[in-house]
This record gives sequence, C-alpha cells and structure tokens, in this order.
Amino acid sequence: MVLPRRSVVLGLVLIAGCSESLFGARGGSPPGQGNDAASNDAAGSDSGDAGNVPMSCPGTCIADAAGDFDGTARGKNNDWRYVEDHPSTRTWVPMTVGTNVMTGAVSGSRITTCATNPTIPACLSLPTALLVSPASSPTGVDPAIEFTAPANQVIQLSLNAFTASGTAQTIRLYRSSREDVLFTGTATAGTLLSHAITLDALAGDRFLVAVVPAGAGATDLALQLFVSAPPGTSFPAACQRVVSFDTMDGFGGFSDPCHGYRFSSLSDTTGPITPAAGTPPFSQLGMSVTIASGTSIENASTIDYGSDVTAQLWVNTALSGTSVAWPLSNRDVNIKGGVGIKLVPGTPPTIHAVAGDPQTSSFIDVSAPFTTSSWQFVRVVRARNNLSLCVQGRRVASAGISPEDRTVNVGVWLGKDTAGGSLGAFSGLIDDLRVMTGALPCDP
Repeated sequence: MVLPRRSVVLGLVLIAGCSESLFGARGGSPPGQGNDAASNDAAGSDSGDAGNVPMSCPGTCIADAAGDFDGTARGKNNDWRYVEDHPSTRTWVPMTVGTNVMTGAVSGSRITTCATNPTIPACLSLPTALLVSPASSPTGVDPAIEFTAPANQVIQLSLNAFTASGTAQTIRLYRSSREDVLFTGTATAGTLLSHAITLDALAGDRFLVAVVPAGAGATDLALQLFVSAPPGTSFPAACQRVVSFDTMDGFGGFSDPCHGYRFSSLSDTTGPITPAAGTPPFSQLGMSVTIASGTSIENASTIDYGSDVTAQLWVNTALSGTSVAWPLSNRDVNIKGGVGIKLVPGTPPTIHAVAGDPQTSSFIDVSAPFTTSSWQFVRVVRARNNLSLCVQGRRVASAGISPEDRTVNVGVWLGKDTAGGSLGAFSGLIDDLRVMTGALPCDP
C-alpha cells in the first residue's frame, strides 16, 4: 500500500561540531556598527558559535532568499514560496504576485527586496536582504517565506533580521508548522538578530520563517535566509529514527529513511497486521497511522544516548477509563534507562515525559495537563542535565537529570510500553515520529 509522500526532517547537528549545543545566535548592532550585546540563546539550548552566522550565502550555497527573489511565485530555482502564515489553521496562503513584490490579503503585508528599495532604513544595514512588511497591527496572519529542500542532504539554515524602528517583531524559524519550532527570536529596533542551525533534510522538506509583530507599530524588516551545505558533513548526520507513515510496505510495516530500519505493525494476539491510515494534523503531512488498542508499531534497534536526544511526534487520542496509555516508549527497566511518553486519564488528563536517571537508578517523571481528541505535537528533550516536555511547541514541564551514557537495550515502540508487554495500550492516531541526536528548543 503506497500513500502520498510528504516531507520529513531527519535530524540535526551543531554548526561548530559540538553535540551539546545546536544553535548559533546573536543580537547586536547592525553590520559595521560593532556588536557589544551578549549572545541570545535559543529557548532550551546552550548558546552556539555566533561567528558562524554568515552575512552572505556561503560558497556551498544552495539557496538565498533575497538572491533568488525574481518576482515569480517560487523564485529562481523553484525552491521558495512567499505566503501568509495562518497558525490557527496550519495553512499557508500564497501571496499575490506583483511587479517585484508579493502582496498578502492582510492590509500592509508584503515581501519584496532591499535591492529595489535601497533607501528604506532597514535596508541600509542589510542591503542584500528581502524586505518584509507585516501588517501595522497584529492580525494572527503573518508574512512568511518557505524554502523547500531540493535533495536529501545536511543543510545549514542561517538567518539575519533587522528593523530600524517601531515595535519589536518575533522571528520564528520552524519546520512544517510552528509547533515544530527550530528557533524563536526577537528583532528589536536597531539590533541585528542572527541565528543558524544545521540539520538533516529530505527532498521536499518545508522550512519557514514567519515575521510576527509584537504589537501595533511594526515597520519594514530586512530578512536574510541562506541555505548551504556545511563542508565535511555527510547525510544523515544526526537522525536516529524517522517514520512519516505515508508509505507502507507489503507487510504492514514502515521504513525509516535515515538508516533503513523497519518498524513492524503487530497485534498482541495475532502477530503482524496491516494498520489503517488516518487523517494527518494538516495536509502537508500526508497520512498518519491508526494504532488500535492491543496493537503496536515496533523497531528493535537501540537509541544512542551518548549525547542529547530529542524525540517528538504528533498524537491524537481520546483517553477512556483509568488505563494509562503509552504513545511512545524506549524504556529499559533493567537499567532504568531510555525515555517514554505516557498519557494518564483524569480531570484533566495529563501527559508525562519519563526518562531514566543513572545517578538515582530510577525514572524521572515530569507532567502537565494534556488536551485529548485533537492533534497535539509532543517533544521530549533528554539533554545532558535536563529533561524537558514540550506540547504544541511550548515547554510545559522540566526537571534536572544526570547524563545518560549507557546502552539502552530496547528499541522504540509506538502504542505501548516496552516495560509492560501488552500494558499501557494506546488507541488513537500518531504521525511524524522523529528521534534525533541533539536538543531542539521549545518556546517558554
């Protein structure tokens, strides 16, 4: 059975090669005017090497948002779109093509270039940037640029943003939808905001930068986004597991495109099964998978906890009775290692991130209220000294934890707990599983 393919992002690596931190970000004066401000960390991350954020597309350039802008709907190489981002509905509406300008339906929303508007104050500092004009007051609909990866490879995304005056503007860099946040920063008047992240991508992946006014009075913003191939890196670099659930093999299983690992669909009583496809959180994600109570999707290969690990997926379930449900488990109860995500019925229902702590020989458990019967994006970050639980792109719980450097002798199960056999059965929809080396951020 073959279902429509959609994009997946596979993993992430640090610009400077350190596995402990993923991001390079800085806030400072405009180019040529000094930079005395302290580095701005991405939410939930250590600060990266600010000097690695380029001011022009590197020699390994794949795409340049401003350089590729040619007045057409998708840019020079068909890699871009210029859209109005509707986060409440997870839709992206193409802007109207004009003469060297893209115009949104919201009054004042448009995208053009500094090359054709060199005297605009924001362009004086970033003359080779795009010129993004948000609505004068927040509307919940924001101008955004979207890059579609043309090939399977490791890419570096580098952005610079500058506004000369007016209200601060939030810059959101994300994959697929805002819940899957890669970076959130604030461009304040007169201060350059810069950021870079390196990650694994597949052909067709969507990366977006949205410009969100913090209040009335936002003015033009100069925006650079460069996509380049970091020298000396090979694909995949940090992906440990990815399953999109779009394409099923002839035996009801799914293949991980990072390493070719197979996820088998199993019934507790009858063995291999063919699961049903489901509706995804939004159309660009293709298809989800339905996991019925008493069934699971499993892979036996172990996860490497030698560095930070991020595990994430979309979940949609209606809890019933008093039974705890495990959408994901990689727990090794023998050594008290690995991670898991469990859902507990109650008023309200709660979601828990569970991770083994070598120092205490126990599982650390952090929790928060959870919304059932709708799609929720869940991210668990098991960093060296911290466990974070994020829902819908926001950190909802965290706790200190000691580093996990041991081998966890179990694989990844979806739909029940590896430690409980048929216990912890989950019933609902799951989509877009990713497990990767590195600590992705969440909004506070």
